Amino acid sequence: MLTLFQKDKVAKLIRYIHRISNIEKPICIKCKYYEPGSLFHSNKFGKCLFYGKKDIVSGEIIHDYADIARMHGPCGEDGTEYIEDPYWKLKLRSKMLYKLKRSIADWCKR
Repeated sequence: MLTLFQKDKVAKLIRYIHRISNIEKPICIKCKYYEPGSLFHSNKFGKCLFYGKKDIVSGEIIHDYADIARMHGPCGEDGTEYIEDPYWKLKLRSKMLYKLKRSIADWCKR
């Protein structure tokens, strides 16, 4: 049984959640096509590996930023191409550790 204090906290949380307009939409960092951005930047610089464009000179594939793909691109706010990656936390941690290791190695070369 909840105390009066706990009931008040739950009621405030429910009111707060109802004010967020897109709370039920999928988030990119849990998608299997999400590639984390730079170690020192927010997830705003993550890439969407589902969408991209090939550089016709070098042949390199340039992927769209995830926030651009979601807000102004074909995936849209609803995340039409979203597929949840069951290992998304592990993927983020390993990418961040790799980038940290690489940045430390680059710093040591100076």
